[in-house]
Amino acid sequence: MDISKIVALQKEFDENHGWSHNSPTTSEKIDFINKDIIGLVGEIGEFSNLIKKLNLLNNRFSDEELNENFNEFLPDLQEELIDAFIYVIRISSHLNMDISKEYLRKYNINKVRFEKYENK
Repeated sequence: MDISKIVALQKEFDENHGWSHNSPTTSEKIDFINKDIIGLVGEIGEFSNLIKKLNLLNNRFSDEELNENFNEFLPDLQEELIDAFIYVIRISSHLNMDISKEYLRKYNINKVRFEKYENK
C-alpha cells in the first residue's frame, strides 16, 4: 500500500475516534503534537527495551540460540516499531506535511551529503 493511502487511513481512523488532525487553533495542534511525541518516545522506549534484552542474550548464547531468541522477539519488535510509525504519521498530519514528498526531498539531500560513503 502506498504511504499516502496509509496516512489517509490513519487520519480516518483518528477522526472516527475523536482525535481529529484538523485542530481549529494552533494551541490545540501543539497539544496534539505534544501528546503524540510522548507516545512516540514511549514506543521507541519499548522497542529499545526489547533490543536491550537481545543484547544481554547476545553475550550468553551461540549464534543458533541467539537466532531462536531473536525470532521469538521479532513479533514484539515489529509491533513496537509500527506503533512508533503510527505516531510519526500522526505528527506529520498535524504539521500538514506530505510525508512522501518530504521523504524524497530529504533523500535527495542525503544522497548528495553521503555520496562520498557510497560503495562503488
